[in-house]
Amino acid sequence: MNESMLHSLMRLFAIIVSINRDVMHVLARNFVETFLIQQFSRKLADKFLAVFDEYSRQLEKYDKGKQSKRISSLSVKVLAICEQVVTELHIRHRFMILLSLIRFSRFFAEAGGSVSGETDAVSDAVLTVSDGLLITREEFDNVHAFITDKFYSIPDRSHLLIISDDPGFQDDSIRHLQKDNLAGQIFVLRIRRADSYLFRYTGKARLEYNGKYIFPRHVYLLPRGSAIRGDAITPVYYSDIISGYINLADGQGVEFLAEEIEFFFNKSSNGIRKLSFQGRSGQLVGIIGGSGSGKSTLLKVLSGSLELKGGNIYINGYHLKKESEELEGMIGYVPQDDLLMEELTVYRNLWFNARLCLDGYTPAEVHEAVTGVLNDLDLYEIRNLKVGSILNKFISGGQRKRLNIALELIRGPHILFVDEPTSGLSS
Repeated sequence: MNESMLHSLMRLFAIIVSINRDVMHVLARNFVETFLIQQFSRKLADKFLAVFDEYSRQLEKYDKGKQSKRISSLSVKVLAICEQVVTELHIRHRFMILLSLIRFSRFFAEAGGSVSGETDAVSDAVLTVSDGLLITREEFDNVHAFITDKFYSIPDRSHLLIISDDPGFQDDSIRHLQKDNLAGQIFVLRIRRADSYLFRYTGKARLEYNGKYIFPRHVYLLPRGSAIRGDAITPVYYSDIISGYINLADGQGVEFLAEEIEFFFNKSSNGIRKLSFQGRSGQLVGIIGGSGSGKSTLLKVLSGSLELKGGNIYINGYHLKKESEELEGMIGYVPQDDLLMEELTVYRNLWFNARLCLDGYTPAEVHEAVTGVLNDLDLYEIRNLKVGSILNKFISGGQRKRLNIALELIRGPHILFVDEPTSGLSS
């Protein structure tokens, strides 16, 4: 979470608490403090706990008015904050705010549930925030059921994935991923529009993700590229979870097959000799080798940039060269070399590329596509900075690399080959 998100979240917490300050304030402050400490350093947690306290003090004056008038004033404040959040934050960040509020609603129901009227008021306030953040009722119901332990009450169970050591799992309405020796179950919920995944663990084994202990029944947002690990199981990678949501039988996935491919440079025996390779949607495959070992050459061969001397490459059964018209637009390739226009801003580099690639898009649709990719790659904040040259930099090396990747991602290729993808990246 960035500071803008945290400020918005602290304001929303304070407003919900002010529904009945006497009943909720102590519980809410404990929740906010625990929430901040779990995710941030003590210094940052103390800073935003003070922000919460300050917003709470500012709202105390509303406690002196009539209940109906006070609730009406607070509702107006909630909608004003939501309107600001919608204009400033990507849908993924708006869901993160909602997740935190649903967690608080659950915490309050469990800790102070004897006051049923207040519990209902908190739930109604969280639903109002959800509407204000332009999150659909189905999305809200899915997330709310997942966080409140009502897995099988999720309206659209196609978004639910269960990871377990159960080879006989037979519920056709729920996706399943088998993991040998896993004690208990890992539940995963896909939030499609935010391209995000929530998960929680119900067993007693010690599991970790990215070096952090996973507490049973706690709900976590799965970071991209992360892995869930345990002593008795092989890692559950982010790509494994994505694969669990892809059904090749429904034609949603891609299968890539290279059969004994060969390539040799002119008047040289150096090259690629009888290499076979198979991959499918959801997999992340790395090629490792020393300098000059042929990594870049292999990527160019696999992407079709260099013509094979022997062997065949198929994508979903179509031959890469002989049936290339059927595969148009499916492959993306990001070379080592920089492809940016130095005098243009980050936004304009991607915008011009989108105008060339996205035939039939209106200017508004192009802007939406560009903004979405910039948000996905954490480039939105620097969108108005000029790119500059490699020697006269205005953006960092990592940002340049991500922008080069964005030039291909804007087309939405099904297969993406990236040469030296981590060069210049700090994380």
